[in-house]
Amino acid sequence: MILYLLKMNAALLLFYLTYYLVLRRLTFYNLNRLFLIFAILFSAVFPLVDLSEALPGPEGLPGNIYGIMPAWQAKTATATATQTPLFDPWQLALAAFWSGAAFALLRLLIQLLSLGRLHARSSSDELFGFAFRSTGEDINPFSFWQSIYLNPGKHRQEELLPILRHEQAHVQEWHTLDVLLAEAGTMLSWFNPGAWLLRQAIKQNLEFIADRKVLQSGLDSKVYQYSLVRISSLSQGLSLTNNFNFLTIKKRIAMMNKAPSARAHLLRFLVVIPISLTLLLAFNSLAQRQANELTQDPNVKRVISEVKGNDDAAYTYLAPNILIKSDLDLEYARWIRPNTLIVKPRSGKEETYQLDSAPSLAEAKEKYGVRFTDAEDESKPLLKGKARQATEKQEAASAVTQSQDESFIFKLDEVEYYRNEANWPKDYKDFLERNPEVKQIGWKFNNREEYNLESLVIYLKSGATEVYHYNGSMQIPAAESKYGTLPSLPPPPPPVRAN
Repeated sequence: MILYLLKMNAALLLFYLTYYLVLRRLTFYNLNRLFLIFAILFSAVFPLVDLSEALPGPEGLPGNIYGIMPAWQAKTATATATQTPLFDPWQLALAAFWSGAAFALLRLLIQLLSLGRLHARSSSDELFGFAFRSTGEDINPFSFWQSIYLNPGKHRQEELLPILRHEQAHVQEWHTLDVLLAEAGTMLSWFNPGAWLLRQAIKQNLEFIADRKVLQSGLDSKVYQYSLVRISSLSQGLSLTNNFNFLTIKKRIAMMNKAPSARAHLLRFLVVIPISLTLLLAFNSLAQRQANELTQDPNVKRVISEVKGNDDAAYTYLAPNILIKSDLDLEYARWIRPNTLIVKPRSGKEETYQLDSAPSLAEAKEKYGVRFTDAEDESKPLLKGKARQATEKQEAASAVTQSQDESFIFKLDEVEYYRNEANWPKDYKDFLERNPEVKQIGWKFNNREEYNLESLVIYLKSGATEVYHYNGSMQIPAAESKYGTLPSLPPPPPPVRAN
């Protein structure tokens, strides 16, 4: 809510400054009316527009890559959330905002009630062919909705026709809608000077429109202007009505005597386009930058796994066949292929376990309940050497047959030939040397039947990942701007000759 209000009120202020500096001196009153209405409506709607789908940017891992938040992290997050500070300045700001909005709403309801009482005490009348509500109260002539309110006894006979023509112009063009929209804007932005200035500009411009309608009807301009001066001593009506003697007589007379603006000045209204685009893109970029700062917060730790979560709530997957207890007070736990487990207790130092070592595996089981998904693996460490490689090949072949239609990410360490760094492609080596924060690169394909390359996946040593799509957007250029020339998809390894 706070972010919405900041965006809306910044837009209102910017639109008012544009009107004041660029448009207010022009005599294109109807276009000014459209600009001011657009300013309020756009300011209220554009903070709700999300351009994150349309604009390129790094994304989280898609497909079958899952971020797991173990039970110990959830428990800690819950405990932290319950420790709410006694004083929250944002909550105080929201309370002040709603108090002001409630007061503005109450003020509007009181005005409507006063108008209703006046309407009930008035009577229908007609003069010079204009219908109006006749009242005996000492008020300035005004119109609201489709009714004109007038005390004929307070005006000279020659003043009545200009007054009725002026108020009829307000009625015919539904100017009350503009005034109500301005009132709604000040209700939600009562603390913003831009909203009040826009409200004043809207009412002033409506008077310019009505004045021009009166003069276009053939009434002498001098007679009409003198009538405005004579009526200025009467009390003003309600702020949500269109008053005949709005408190800008000098300005209104000056605009009536001003020569029409040249048509070339119509180009000024094109300013609404860059303003709107600037607001949308600037605030969307701000929101994206805040989101990126959150995801790159070094205090946020992630456990990334390429399998779905375990059905057994007491354990959490760290790798396709390795689990750890979920009710531990840990800061994070990571699995690094092929056999390394890293655990960081909240109250201790980072610990490393080699699970292909029987003593190290036994210690990890005792302290953290590390176990394997297959019961037969519980009693033995991980396979080594050629036996482990053969097992991994069998598991990979099985996975291929089970997930032909699923997307997958290819990484060099999945191919035996490329497990030797000496065989890495030169552009891959150069990329890692230029970017020491990068751990490795992956290439995401749509499935194992069509092999359409979709994305480039960058794995950072911090544990974060970034995905850039090959879809014709600006994501790949953005990656090149950040990291330099990207490595190409490695060629297949050379064939092995049979002895």
